[in-house]
Amino acid sequence: MAAERNRNFRRIGLQFAFWAVLGLLLLTILQNFVNISQTSQLSAYGDDWNDMSAFREDINSMGIETKSLVSSPLLLADIEDPRNTTYIVAGVERDTLSFPQFDEDGFIT
Repeated sequence: MAAERNRNFRRIGLQFAFWAVLGLLLLTILQNFVNISQTSQLSAYGDDWNDMSAFREDINSMGIETKSLVSSPLLLADIEDPRNTTYIVAGVERDTLSFPQFDEDGFIT
């Protein structure tokens, strides 16, 4: 009876350890892809230090009217007068070498 109870405790402990290690591994991998603490806004209407509001104000002070902001270049096809439209790309520069690389077997290297 005591041996069976000991075996059950050992099995439960091994299962708990397995799931804990698997969870830590998953969280470690996801931490490289998901960055919760630093969200880049680049909003043209905000007044935070990382927003584009000062740039928008400078453009408006030059007499250039800002009508809309698009989040995808695919939306540029719907612009009414593309000859009189200026497209400005603004974003955060990221190192492409930090993106995950995959080998022939599909594993992350």
